[in-house]
Amino acid sequence: MARWRRNFRAHCLVMRVAVPLQIAAVAFTMWSPLTAYVRAAPFGPFFNVELLVHHGLGLVTIVLWLYINLVFLGVARLRGRLKPLMWAAFFSWLGTFFIGLHIYSMLWV
Repeated sequence: MARWRRNFRAHCLVMRVAVPLQIAAVAFTMWSPLTAYVRAAPFGPFFNVELLVHHGLGLVTIVLWLYINLVFLGVARLRGRLKPLMWAAFFSWLGTFFIGLHIYSMLWV
């Protein structure tokens, strides 16, 4: 939306709705299974490392999203350029997504 149509306002609005919904959905569906898998360590210590990397990238994505939104709202000051931060948020989300797919495939496939 923002890249091809140059509609940054609509992109920002969509992201402000989509990200909290995704956070709520993940927290609601994954909190209990995640704590059980970390305690049981069914696939060894590397599985826990993968879970922690997945979790860490997700937190990086959330922090970047919060900062970008605070900049757009005028609450925070921008330090540097915004475009690299948006790409960092996108790639950290992508990394989180693909690691999550791998974890899902290990558990259920």
